[in-house]
Amino acid sequence: MKTENAAGRNTDHRGLEDRTEAHVEAQIGALNEHLMRMLEESRGMNANDDPYGHARSAQIDMAMRLSKATAKLVFALSKLKAEFHHNINVSKGPAAAREEPGR
Repeated sequence: MKTENAAGRNTDHRGLEDRTEAHVEAQIGALNEHLMRMLEESRGMNANDDPYGHARSAQIDMAMRLSKATAKLVFALSKLKAEFHHNINVSKGPAAAREEPGR
């Protein structure tokens, strides 16, 4: 058993962030394409086919929902890219132990 992978293969997370980032970016692209297609369809609707505008309103509503989902994914991606960790280890050597007051 190796110390860098002591708990098994599932603990090796190298590259996980890159794969997650690529997956989120792909989802953002797919949502944007679908959003643009829905807006184009809503613009191209014939007024005679939808006299009260319900179908057009539903298309625009769905496009706005997709835009909110896209914004959430962009926010998640930005958090993923901006995340960082600081690990600070402090250890006292023999000289520091001698200088401590109260001993």
